[in-house]
Amino acid sequence: MHAVLHGISQSVAMTQQILDITQRTGLAGAMTGARALKLGFGFLWRHPVLWKYALMSVSVAGVIVVLLWLAAWNLHSRLYAGWPAPEEGAWLVGYRVVRWMVWLAMTAVALAMAPILSSLTAAPFHDRLSEKVEERLLGQSNGVFEWSTFIRDVLTGVLHSLLNLSIYLPLAALCVVVQIVPVIGTVAGTGGGLLLTATMLSLEFMDFPQSRRRWSWRRKVRLVGQQPALMLGFGAAAALLLSIPFMTLLTAPVAVVGGTILLVSMERHGLCTGRTGVAQPVESV
Repeated sequence: MHAVLHGISQSVAMTQQILDITQRTGLAGAMTGARALKLGFGFLWRHPVLWKYALMSVSVAGVIVVLLWLAAWNLHSRLYAGWPAPEEGAWLVGYRVVRWMVWLAMTAVALAMAPILSSLTAAPFHDRLSEKVEERLLGQSNGVFEWSTFIRDVLTGVLHSLLNLSIYLPLAALCVVVQIVPVIGTVAGTGGGLLLTATMLSLEFMDFPQSRRRWSWRRKVRLVGQQPALMLGFGAAAALLLSIPFMTLLTAPVAVVGGTILLVSMERHGLCTGRTGVAQPVESV
């Protein structure tokens, strides 16, 4: 009887921590994806045993953010060193607007790169954090810890992150260059940069549970195409969180927890599909 009651209580607790993904398209779907971050923060707050992994992540992210901000400021200064400001009139206003938009885009790129680079350097802590979250969500252990399996999963995630970064950086640079063109270029570059950043962050923060399932890089990317509202809503919320002062350092651990909750929720709703659109079984962890 005790075992039955324990199982029921675990099931209820799990249901309270799983996203309701009945709304998964359009703006409603994007909001559902964004709510994964809220659940991630609440889950992390309620489980102090996980804070040690979050602390290591925050420490690494702090160093990365400072270095990237200095690099962005230096690059921005060099970019405009040879482009003197007009003396007066509408051209001066336009110059200031374009320069501000370019700085905004470069800051967004730097902030988006921060969790990616911190994920590369803090990958072991993020993977353990994600694994512990999943164990609590599912109410079951992933089995005996094995260093060989752990290292393989981390290396897989790092390789996929490097591949993501090799695609992201040239496209992000293109968005920054496009913004130099007044009006049309500014709008197109800003919009393209935001969409690119949301995509990258969704891939990055959901990578850890996916790598433990031995997902290929193509399957990870394919999930974005299959569930764009959920994925981009989650990534956009992470980008917004990154833009808030003093929240930048906390974004990575919260988003890792939120991404794990989102993937488990999607699996429970049969949304992790293969090429044919039919829900595929989860590979053994």
